[in-house]
Amino acid sequence: MKRVLFISILIGSFSISSLAQMSVGYLPFESIISISTHSDHLIWGELRIQSNTFFGNVVTEPSLRWNFKREPLANYYFGAGLAANPFNVTQDLPLIDGYAIAFGSRIKPITKYPKIQLIFEISPYVNRYFDGGTLKSHLGVAYQF
Repeated sequence: MKRVLFISILIGSFSISSLAQMSVGYLPFESIISISTHSDHLIWGELRIQSNTFFGNVVTEPSLRWNFKREPLANYYFGAGLAANPFNVTQDLPLIDGYAIAFGSRIKPITKYPKIQLIFEISPYVNRYFDGGTLKSHLGVAYQF
């Protein structure tokens, strides 16, 4: 019950001014929805949610990103995060599925509309036991509010 109350307060605390500090994105090849803080800042956060799957298989990926090079038409970043499945707790499974490091860029291809961004990212992923992993590549589009 405390978790539900906390999540409700957290969601309710968003205002119109905080919307101006966010971006939403879609990575269609992996069916991932992305919600992030302002990606032009030096340090920013991102939450990725896997779509087109059963609720019990939904993987969320919170991460922290650092823009090591910011230019007018592109930002280059490095980040780290984890992959978690909130529904695993209901099945007595571990919450954390694995860990990821991200190297990527947010490119603003249309100078007249810099809020439209292309996402390109390479992300090594390792499972929670550190005995297997994959090299993921992401390509998508985002809109910065």
